[in-house]
Amino acid sequence: MMRVGVVLAMICGVGNSIQAAALHWDELPKLLRGQSVEVTTLQAVTHKGRFVKASADAIVLKEGKEVEIPRSAVSSMFRVGRDVLAFRA
Repeated sequence: MMRVGVVLAMICGVGNSIQAAALHWDELPKLLRGQSVEVTTLQAVTHKGRFVKASADAIVLKEGKEVEIPRSAVSSMFRVGRDVLAFRA
């Protein structure tokens, strides 16, 4: 029974990764509106906050105050509390 659970978890994980790989930057506003997001930059700095907006060249999170992160600096982005990858550069 344990093996079935492990195999099912692996299948679900691979399916989520494949689905997430097809996301584009311009789709982020409709998918992440109001969500808590964790963004890691290329410099290994992690920002956690509520998604505010994304423009062509940056993403804005509310971490107490609004923080603008340049698109070119984003390494990865996840919705907090979920295992689905939202964006990977």
